[in-house]
Amino acid sequence: MKYSRYNHFLSSPRYGEFIYNAVTNSFVKIAEELRARIEEVKVWNEDALQAFPEDFRKVLLDHRIIVPDDFDDEYYLKKKYAKLSAAFNSDVLSLTIATTTGCNFACPYCFEKGAEPVVMNAEVEAKLLDFVKASPAQFLNVTWYGGEPLLNFGTIERLSEAFRALDKFKSIRYSIITNGYFLTKEKVDFLSGYDVTSIQTTIDGLAETHNRMRRAKNGEPTFDVIVNNMEAAARAMPKCRIQVRVNVSKQNGEEYARLYKQLTERWKEQKNISIYFSFVEDYGKCDVDCYNSEEKIRFIRELRERHGIHTQNFYPRSSLSLCVANSRHGYVVSANGDLYKCWSDLGKTDKVVGNIVEGKLTNYSLLAHYALDMDKFADTRCRDCFLFPVCAGSCPQHRYTTWRKEQQHDICPYEAVNIDAVLEMIYEDYLHFRPKES
Repeated sequence: MKYSRYNHFLSSPRYGEFIYNAVTNSFVKIAEELRARIEEVKVWNEDALQAFPEDFRKVLLDHRIIVPDDFDDEYYLKKKYAKLSAAFNSDVLSLTIATTTGCNFACPYCFEKGAEPVVMNAEVEAKLLDFVKASPAQFLNVTWYGGEPLLNFGTIERLSEAFRALDKFKSIRYSIITNGYFLTKEKVDFLSGYDVTSIQTTIDGLAETHNRMRRAKNGEPTFDVIVNNMEAAARAMPKCRIQVRVNVSKQNGEEYARLYKQLTERWKEQKNISIYFSFVEDYGKCDVDCYNSEEKIRFIRELRERHGIHTQNFYPRSSLSLCVANSRHGYVVSANGDLYKCWSDLGKTDKVVGNIVEGKLTNYSLLAHYALDMDKFADTRCRDCFLFPVCAGSCPQHRYTTWRKEQQHDICPYEAVNIDAVLEMIYEDYLHFRPKES
């Protein structure tokens, strides 16, 4: 037996001493003297276990704090196998389709800034349909993307109808990422007939700030139009998840709490609308100031203590680190037919991995890197980290551009020095969100 490498002693000034185990994602509260006794054990065997009270021995074993010698390595291997099995699964074809690279907004943090506006034409649509026909997949997942996908709604209409007519998939699921400005009643009526499971838009602050951050190229304000359109879509599509994302940076962070309360109050009867924040990440063309690791934690802590807003999306949960980039049958399709493996690679010629019109893949080096060695399973630092079971292990694109020295990214979502503060908030989530006893 041994003390698992996925354990961590947490000393919280607020809540006391804990052993945190990431495999079971559990906190075991202990007295200081118990911690000292555990740290003194050099060899974990039956005699060492017997030195502790029977009920505590059971806790140590049930929560995977003390495990068989091969447990951690076996756990890692099984998770890696599960990830590769999912990544190379041919049953699901996932396509992120950019109907156009054009956009009516001029957001300062957009990673597609400067991309040439291209609208998907009939030839690319036909070749994309051929590509889908040839797939062995039984399930098709489509995300409409851009630019602003609604600027070329004709492609959405034609391909949606063509995919349905194939009659080869057990299910087709659609989602759309849109700035929401052109989400009119006519478009909502069409989307509601095609099992669109989610619509994501972005609101970046109270009206004045949002109209500055997510400004229309023609200078018109966009806040009220987006809010009204999303509200109407939520009512017309009650089974569709309406996700309102706030991209938080130092330019708008102090407004998030007020915006959250304003919109949750307005939409309190709309159960299918959720509001959440995501920290702005710099993909190379960002013109806003991003929060560093310590500032992110301070921001989340302030949301809780000053505003009573508990968010559960600030730290990755148990994850296979799977995304389009490292999935064999997942692609981003640009309006001109170029294929990519990551949304943020769109428009970068050196990141093209093939072309729909030409009907072939080309950049096998990038395909292989994304699929096999740009995740937590290929990183010995991640493998040996106690957070391995509950950490997504960073974005493959971030890993790749850092490895190639194209751009520097923090691979760890939070710096090690701040981990205890993060764990303390995860424990608070347990206290806050656990079912109330009757």
